[in-house]
Amino acid sequence: MKSMGFNFIKRAVIIPLVLAVIAAALVLAAVKFAPERLTEDQNEQTTYSVQEVQEFSKLQSGDYVGRLVFADGTERAVTFDESTGNTLVLLQKSKEPWKNGSAVIRGTGVSAQLGELRHLKQGDTFTFDIGKRGGFEYEITDVASGVSAKDASAYTGQKGKAKMLYLCRSYNDFSSADKTKLYVVYTARQIGGGNG
Repeated sequence: MKSMGFNFIKRAVIIPLVLAVIAAALVLAAVKFAPERLTEDQNEQTTYSVQEVQEFSKLQSGDYVGRLVFADGTERAVTFDESTGNTLVLLQKSKEPWKNGSAVIRGTGVSAQLGELRHLKQGDTFTFDIGKRGGFEYEITDVASGVSAKDASAYTGQKGKAKMLYLCRSYNDFSSADKTKLYVVYTARQIGGGNG
């Protein structure tokens, strides 16, 4: 009878108590080590260095170029000639803002890239911040929709004295059978900025 009583106490009290102590120890250990792990995860995130870009033609695919900063405080990272996550892409053959010519920055219509900037209109301003080169200010002079991918890319080949930047936001033309990708192109003229 005593052994049955002890087995009952062992099952009803001792084992749950031991399990509770083990669970509490695991929780305390997790709390103790969680901040260190969180710090490790944060350190693993991509951080872009502020670099001095000499020439766009010397950049490698995926290199960080700078960021676009809009009047409402929205900022978007710009990389060179390769889409990496939520960054915008500066196309090859783009001219530097401190030289004459045009540059093209392309992004998708999803909110992580240029989607939330659908409200941009003629007269709005933004800054293209290129690290140590400084921030170059632009004013939107025209907004055109229904531009093909080929035509959007061709803006980089434009010659001339004007320092122009073309923001190309893509969207799918659902009225076409193959849902062709088209672009809204925001044409912007440089109005100031930069460190030299």
